[in-house]
Amino acid sequence: MEPTFLGIDAAIPCGLLLSELVTNACKHAFPETASGELAVRLSIREGLARLVVEDNGRGLEHDFDIRGARTLGFTLVQALVEQLRGTLKVETGQGTRFTVSFPPR
Repeated sequence: MEPTFLGIDAAIPCGLLLSELVTNACKHAFPETASGELAVRLSIREGLARLVVEDNGRGLEHDFDIRGARTLGFTLVQALVEQLRGTLKVETGQGTRFTVSFPPR
């Protein structure tokens, strides 16, 4: 894997976003007695950074919509994505995948 560099204006909110998504996965994806896997990827292609955080845990509700989520964690995730001037895609099923695309500045 090649090193990926972000400008400071993107690196700080990206780091906070990564921390929140990993914390959420560790707290909610796996019941206390289960183990699982968590993957994190950051890449830059065609002038766009892409952060992917995914797990193979129990997944979110099938009709989950982050725009309607009222938890502090998801509110923070949305605010950080906005700060990055990015977009967020959430996929769920057997596990959950968060994909954030944003300009690397």
